[in-house]
Amino acid sequence: NLYTVDLALSSAGNPADRVHTYFGMRSIVISGTDVLLNGRPIYLMSALVQGYWPDGLFTAPSDDALRADIEYAQRIGLNGLRMHIKIEDPRWAYWADQLGILLWNDGPSPVLFTELARERLLRDFHDMIERDYNHPSIVIWSPYNESWGLEFRSDRNIRFSRRLMLLANPKSRWRQLSKARFSGFRQRQTVEPINNPHQIHCSRSRHMLQMGFGFTPVATTAHG
Repeated sequence: NLYTVDLALSSAGNPADRVHTYFGMRSIVISGTDVLLNGRPIYLMSALVQGYWPDGLFTAPSDDALRADIEYAQRIGLNGLRMHIKIEDPRWAYWADQLGILLWNDGPSPVLFTELARERLLRDFHDMIERDYNHPSIVIWSPYNESWGLEFRSDRNIRFSRRLMLLANPKSRWRQLSKARFSGFRQRQTVEPINNPHQIHCSRSRHMLQMGFGFTPVATTAHG
């Protein structure tokens, strides 16, 4: 739920400073194998958003264009969007709050894992959370995309992954996994044709969301 707020601060003999804003209240927790939004189970049906714009590249051409993408996602039955390895304009999260869609936000993962990449990833992931943590629409912070440049093949990289997770959630109950389990991450990803997403089945011991049903190019003449 969203609530509007009007704040005024004044002192004798001076005009008041006024702020008009909003805030939201929601809970997102895992209970057993269910994801609960405000205490109710929700099945996350999401799409991956690359954040490219034909008339702006990485920059949205207008506020209306950001809103139109979210409205289109809702029209086709999605309840979530994942912004892929990009820190999007703050208006993206604003419209997600206002229109009522859940967001999964990625850190901008490097492909070559160097000392400079490590430094920049920590900085950018921290700053992204600091800027956007108050948006109730954001329910997932993703510190790393797949295993790009990281591969989880060394104790050092595993420790670094833990630092990223703790940035997103200081109370995260990190489980130290072996290098062998991490190194098989890429091999465990699967690609298969899916005609009906409702036919997907998964282990009852895992939390499930659907995201990324292949790639179909579509020519458009206008946003939305």
